[in-house]
Amino acid sequence: MPYPFVPHDLCLGRPYAPPSLLREVKSTPGHTLITAGEYKGKGSLELYGLSTDPAHSINSSDSRTTRNQKAYYQNRQTASSSKLLSVAPHGTRLVFADGDGNLKWVERDGSTPVRQFNINDLQRDGNDGAQATTTSTHQAGLVNAESDTEAGWGGDIVQKILPTVTPSLVAPYTPSEQSGAGNLVLWTGDGKLGMLGFGREPPFGGKDVFEDALEEQVGDAVGERVREREYTAGMRRALEQQARELRWLRGYGL
Repeated sequence: MPYPFVPHDLCLGRPYAPPSLLREVKSTPGHTLITAGEYKGKGSLELYGLSTDPAHSINSSDSRTTRNQKAYYQNRQTASSSKLLSVAPHGTRLVFADGDGNLKWVERDGSTPVRQFNINDLQRDGNDGAQATTTSTHQAGLVNAESDTEAGWGGDIVQKILPTVTPSLVAPYTPSEQSGAGNLVLWTGDGKLGMLGFGREPPFGGKDVFEDALEEQVGDAVGERVREREYTAGMRRALEQQARELRWLRGYGL
């Protein structure tokens, strides 16, 4: 993100956080690196400060910054019970995907929850197409995928999130008031592309189906994409098996 890292103890809602220190940190030139992954079987969302000022940065080549606790934050407890697969800035918040098909939004502090949505909550109806079973009108409009249950999968998982409006590191941008400017492009990793819309209207005018990204490929590219799809499907099965094992272990208090 093209914004300086704000230490967790200075975030809004924290007691005894002097406003002067918060203003000083926000005025410091720098960027924030966001990473998503896994730590001891659970999802890990981590933020690292990148700045020319060693007091506000993490740099492995600079011994002064490698243990700078005020230049990074690691949420390894409450992010998710399964591995995180992708993360992206979305407006003033962060959105990430986990191995259970969830999309979760948190504040920029990396821990304060805002909302969550599971792409498998959209169930296909024979007459009306996909129907959203969410409680938030802002989350309706996800372009739905065919259910993978019949094929033996536990559902779709998002492996790549791409906001349709992204802050630039080179030049600032002015958020558009046009409807749909803040949608999210989703890639499930097995050749399916979709879009998560915000508002009352579906992102593609009511067309509720994932577009197969392989249909337009020809020649050798098709074979390569098919191999990628098979590999991704295998990884997804491994993630689902890992999640089942973790739930089983937690049932025994381990």
